[in-house]
Amino acid sequence: MSPPQAASSKAEVQGRNITCQNRGVDELPQQDSGTHGSVALDGLLVEKARVRLDEAPAYNALSYTWGPASTATCLENLEGYRLTPNLTACLSELVVRLPGLWWIDALCINQDDPDEKSHQVKMMRSIYASAQKLYVWLGPDGDDGQSAVELLYELDRIKSEGIIVPGEFDIDFCDKDLVKIGLPGTDSSAWRALVSLTSRAYFQRMWVVQELVAAPQDISVLCGDIVFPWWVLSTSLRLLQDQRWEYPLLDLLIEHGISTEPPAFVLNNTITLLRFQTEHFGLTACLGLCRSFSSTDPRDKIIALLGLIPPGEQVIKELQPNYSQPAAQYFREVAGALIMHDKSYNMLLQVEPRSAASKPELPSWVPDYTTNFLNNYQQVDYHAIPSRQFSGQWTSGSNTLRVHAKLVDEVALVSPVAFASALSSTFNDTVWSWLQLAAEAAGKEVWRWLTDATNPEAPTSTTALDSFWRTLIRDTAEYPDYESPGTLDGYLWLFLGCLIGLLHKQDNEKTRDLIASWATAMDFERLMLKPMQERRHLAYCRQFLLSAEGNTFFTTKAGRMGLGPWTIRPKDKVALFGGGEFTFFVRPGRRSYGFVGHGYVHDLMDDAALEEGRLFEEIDLQ
Repeated sequence: MSPPQAASSKAEVQGRNITCQNRGVDELPQQDSGTHGSVALDGLLVEKARVRLDEAPAYNALSYTWGPASTATCLENLEGYRLTPNLTACLSELVVRLPGLWWIDALCINQDDPDEKSHQVKMMRSIYASAQKLYVWLGPDGDDGQSAVELLYELDRIKSEGIIVPGEFDIDFCDKDLVKIGLPGTDSSAWRALVSLTSRAYFQRMWVVQELVAAPQDISVLCGDIVFPWWVLSTSLRLLQDQRWEYPLLDLLIEHGISTEPPAFVLNNTITLLRFQTEHFGLTACLGLCRSFSSTDPRDKIIALLGLIPPGEQVIKELQPNYSQPAAQYFREVAGALIMHDKSYNMLLQVEPRSAASKPELPSWVPDYTTNFLNNYQQVDYHAIPSRQFSGQWTSGSNTLRVHAKLVDEVALVSPVAFASALSSTFNDTVWSWLQLAAEAAGKEVWRWLTDATNPEAPTSTTALDSFWRTLIRDTAEYPDYESPGTLDGYLWLFLGCLIGLLHKQDNEKTRDLIASWATAMDFERLMLKPMQERRHLAYCRQFLLSAEGNTFFTTKAGRMGLGPWTIRPKDKVALFGGGEFTFFVRPGRRSYGFVGHGYVHDLMDDAALEEGRLFEEIDLQ
């Protein structure tokens, strides 16, 4: 990780001296510039001290989540500074353990002064990097704290003692194996407590990304009066993912109403990437990586990451923190400036599906950071025209992005069923609906289409069914951190196994007829071993989940199949942008086009459309 930039000797940071009233007040540091005051609150005395950052005495920094702004209490004699119940509870713990000088954003930045906020947030990385220690406050202990932390220590123990060897998967998430290595069984409340703890609001807060990346290695976590090192949490979560236990653990918890991946897993992976590979991430990539995190002020979805970007991007004027600018304008300026700076349309991959009326003040090509849209931005690995020179045009203040585009096809049929979530139980219904649409595009009933589409003498030949199963996984053979058949063609057998399991749920008589038509060429003993429960068949399912989440299936006027955003409609154009690496969808308007999103179109990737006769033309996106 690159060291933080040296602070200017003129940069001033405002700290807070926190003590118990009945202990007396610590003397303020001599470096105080003279602007100070104090406030008493629930037995605490909070004094402010403004110092130059390069001359600051030793101080601690706090990383926490505010909680609902409506519950905040304004501080007497400190206008613009507020305490939420979560911070008040935290201060009660801190003052007992570590009275002294602290950096706490709610007490050190006047939240009612846009100019002060804009100035201070530029220094945020340096402020956290200069702290002697960072404390993470998860909130009060609650019902999950003690047992969850005990389980974290147990997970760390079995890793440090070599009981589990990374890369070996001979220990499954089942009662027999868990008890054998000294962990609680799957029915233990400790696992539910762990997911509850790692789903707390703290792990969803945007600002904590920069705070944890910039912080010194010495980080302590407080959960009520429980204190433990951050590395215990981090290594334990990594162990769960390395062993591929997070999926069966989630499956177990879905039964109890928990249907989302604990955000601590996402945060831990994000911090690891940005700490050790920060030189590979410009702001565009950081925004895509961190899109699922939340902030009270939507502008902070961008501003909170500015301390992590390369020096070359820090001078772009449109990126400067500006809390006086409306959010929609700031989003537009940042998106346009990054597209032109990067000479790339990768920013467009972050545009969330939305109806034309949902954000009329926001151009269709600008991501709406008021939403926590999470797509598979980092896993977009298919390319359409990687070699053509970038030719986009945009000027500051404009709602128009001008691109050179090749309109190569048109959307014809769109499935009404979108695959909403990788954690939903709609795999069968979704795939069956998409199969029916593929058959409809071919003008056939689905059972006849399945029979005709499969060549029993050459099942791996390029047929309609072959195009269908490849489309569902974007014709990609690798699934990160999951068992793979090794080759793309190996996925055919996995898909057919899943398909037969699916067909058995639809119509047994027709399934038997269909199987009979395939039987001469296929190894059905290999396919019929309860494929949806076989670990090796899950490789295809996992790749499907990664590719299809948030998308729907469609066919084109030219007979192609594809995956695109759920907002796609018939007559939308399939477009290639000059200098863009991906396939995009645009919607014709009276004088311009609306941007719909990006997606995968089978047989239209990796320069496949460049030989077609249509020329590139200039179009305006608004």
